[in-house]
Amino acid sequence: VRPSYWRPYDGGVPNEARVDQVLAWLRYPAAYRPHMITLYMSTTDAVGHAYGPDSPEMASAVASVDAAIGRLATGIDALDFASQVTLIVVADHGMDGYDVTGRRYVADVTSLQGVTIPNSGPAANLHVEGGPAAAEALRDAADALPGVAAYLRHDVPSRLHYRADPRIGDVVLVADSGVVVYPANDRPESPGWTHGWDNALLSMRALFVARGPSIPKGRILEPFELIQVYPLVTRILGIAPGPGIDGDASFWNGILGG
Repeated sequence: VRPSYWRPYDGGVPNEARVDQVLAWLRYPAAYRPHMITLYMSTTDAVGHAYGPDSPEMASAVASVDAAIGRLATGIDALDFASQVTLIVVADHGMDGYDVTGRRYVADVTSLQGVTIPNSGPAANLHVEGGPAAAEALRDAADALPGVAAYLRHDVPSRLHYRADPRIGDVVLVADSGVVVYPANDRPESPGWTHGWDNALLSMRALFVARGPSIPKGRILEPFELIQVYPLVTRILGIAPGPGIDGDASFWNGILGG
């Protein structure tokens, strides 16, 4: 089902304008007002990739996003039905760095003939011609890369909620923190900052803040997986979660009120 109102993503739109669009939708007459609105701010991601999570530039980026969220909260508070609005703020990942010594190359341990690697970095998917035997040989070769764990598709740890996806590689590489893996050494070697490492790492953890009529004020939750956000939204909206999701609506029992 397509959304009732939407805009094509444009990274050049200032955060203030993005917030003002959401507030404009919220001020629609009740018959046309959307019941769920999503808003994305890319500032911290772009700055994190360019300068790192501990840089002065990141401090400025966080402050600017914080101000935009404040603008949104103030606008919501001015609505006649403000007490009915739930605001959820999440981030999709953390950010960490790697240096030149943390770079690994699949071509250093095996031939890339018959191997397609559409994505790489902290994790990589390897699609290989030749069936299960070729996949096992590639897994064994790639597992020799220091700081890189290689898995056949069905052996990817279940806690990553990944191995059931039909689009992942025959072999999946998961790098340690500070290590990145690429097909070959065909680009300038340099340090950098990115995300996509194991989500159990502290540096990959993300923000969750919520307020609303059913959200307990001042409560601090233990860390939880972001897969629980979707059932939270469906519960607030009073609709049933889609079947086969990774999250569990019962996670929120004893947390939510109202």
